[in-house]
Amino acid sequence: MATGIKQQDRQDTVAGWLFMSPTLVILGIFMALPIVFALYFSFTDWNGISPPRDAQWVGLANFQELLLQDGIRRADFFKSLKNTFYFSLGVVPLQTIISLALAVVINQRRLRFKDFFRTSYYLPAITSSIAVSMLFLFFYQKNGLINQVLGWLTLGAWEPIAWMSEPQGLFHIILGWFGITLRTGPEWLQTKILSLTVWDWISGPSIALMAIMLMNTWTTIGTMMVIFIAALQDVPTPVYEAAEMDGANGWQTFRKITKAQLDQLMKAEGYSTRRDSDDDIVWTQDGLRWVVFVMSEGTSIQVKFAVGDSKATLERINEWNRGKRYSKSYLDLDGDPNLALDLDLSGGVERARIVDFFRTASISRSAWIKEVFRP
Repeated sequence: MATGIKQQDRQDTVAGWLFMSPTLVILGIFMALPIVFALYFSFTDWNGISPPRDAQWVGLANFQELLLQDGIRRADFFKSLKNTFYFSLGVVPLQTIISLALAVVINQRRLRFKDFFRTSYYLPAITSSIAVSMLFLFFYQKNGLINQVLGWLTLGAWEPIAWMSEPQGLFHIILGWFGITLRTGPEWLQTKILSLTVWDWISGPSIALMAIMLMNTWTTIGTMMVIFIAALQDVPTPVYEAAEMDGANGWQTFRKITKAQLDQLMKAEGYSTRRDSDDDIVWTQDGLRWVVFVMSEGTSIQVKFAVGDSKATLERINEWNRGKRYSKSYLDLDGDPNLALDLDLSGGVERARIVDFFRTASISRSAWIKEVFRP
């Protein structure tokens, strides 16, 4: 059995690399190579227009000018870092919250037209970026759709603005409502830090940057939604059914099951599950592999763990069996140690017994690995 598992692992690994190879080639050509060339040219005097072969090596001179010499280039560099910070601070949480909410809604078992909603939400991710940009430019015009809608909602009180050409920062606008400007504010607002004044650093994202952030969020939530849906679908359906039978509402189900499972999946580095050729569940964790058999014939459930290529001896197996009541351990035909636990269901299926059984199995597995495989 262990030999078959190893062979299946090798086949899956080769198939995985073959499946990923076109993507890796494309990423290498269009992402890795430009990064390498950009790093190289950062140590030269290339101006981006002349032939690259005419570039002269200048070492760290460009970095010294950006970081140590006060001037326009240094100010522009740190302004770009400021904009990147505000962009990340706004886009990442927003797209994560929206995409997670959409994934939770679409993953509902009783939701109708799932395929339609999933396709609709993912459509912006596969739409041409040029088409998306032109659409949003139309929305953001001074006489565009957004200004018109805001005008209707405010009964004409809204003053149309040119969203894509408005440089004023969001925090500057909010501070202006309270009468705080660069002229009326304290003097320390004019103190320069890294070629920018404190007032510039606390400007917040500009209106133009916020428009771009909204466009970026709209085009990326579909991709993240698909990733979250894939994680949510790994949660076994019986878990949701058991929660529903126990009277859990939607929020309790999300908080106690969905959120907990998502957290576990995201933190489980090096952890994977798959089906082998016999349709058994194969688990890999901490460098050890075991197989879980769930045999539901109406009278019993059995969970079995197997580890190959181990140095466990028959003496340690017998020692485990003498001291443990709820599990048994043995060496299979390949000489690999196994751990098995059985639950009798002849008296009926009770949720409390099922939960206690799998909790006992988890505890026994950890203790079994420590005792049987100890150095």
